[in-house]
Amino acid sequence: MLIQVIKNVLLILGLLLGVPFLFTIILSKLNRETKSIVSYRFGSKSQVIIGSLGIIIHEASHLLVALLFGHHIVSMKLIKFPSSDDSSLGYVNHSWNQRNIYQRMGNLFIGIAPTFGCSLTMLLAYRILFLISFNSALLAIRAENIQLFSFPDFSIVNYLIFLILAVTICVGGFDLSSADLDNSKRGLLPTVIALSLITIVISLTPLFSNVVAAISHFTIGLTVILVFSLVISIIINGIAKLL
Repeated sequence: MLIQVIKNVLLILGLLLGVPFLFTIILSKLNRETKSIVSYRFGSKSQVIIGSLGIIIHEASHLLVALLFGHHIVSMKLIKFPSSDDSSLGYVNHSWNQRNIYQRMGNLFIGIAPTFGCSLTMLLAYRILFLISFNSALLAIRAENIQLFSFPDFSIVNYLIFLILAVTICVGGFDLSSADLDNSKRGLLPTVIALSLITIVISLTPLFSNVVAAISHFTIGLTVILVFSLVISIIINGIAKLL
């Protein structure tokens, strides 16, 4: 019984925390390299010019999730040019009650929020510009049949718009700073403890299999979005290296 409960805890932690963190680290490192290439070849301010939308989405994601977890916003700037004294491209400074477990857990999700904010924005752009292809992707996922997916019909205008959006989001949005990751670490332990306790309780009820099924479907959907972002990021990184 004890061994099964431990397996259940590890399964839930892996699905809800392991998968998102893995993609977050990969996407962050890949797009940090892209940003470095852009900055080196076109100057530090080019990050803001090229990645403006991504920077705004990045900081807005921090802001929205901080508010969701009840944090107090001390100061914020969604976008700014870097200087010799401050290399940041934007910031959201927030404070929280150390005694509030919910607010402490929030630090984890606030830190990695840009990964999801940027991914969802690109997915939304794809849906608007290539609706038929987007719907076929949903159908393929539901039927678990990749052959049902159809690539978007060629439209130079739509492809150009999507490419511009993808570039600015990848260059400016996905790069999580060391401060973002450090902030996430503050919320990691209370989140792991809370999820572990909840999993232990649910494991003792007949509801566990249904909960696992629901979480698995959520993680699969999230993985599809993050893989989509990863593919786009790899393409943008390759383009940056060819410039």
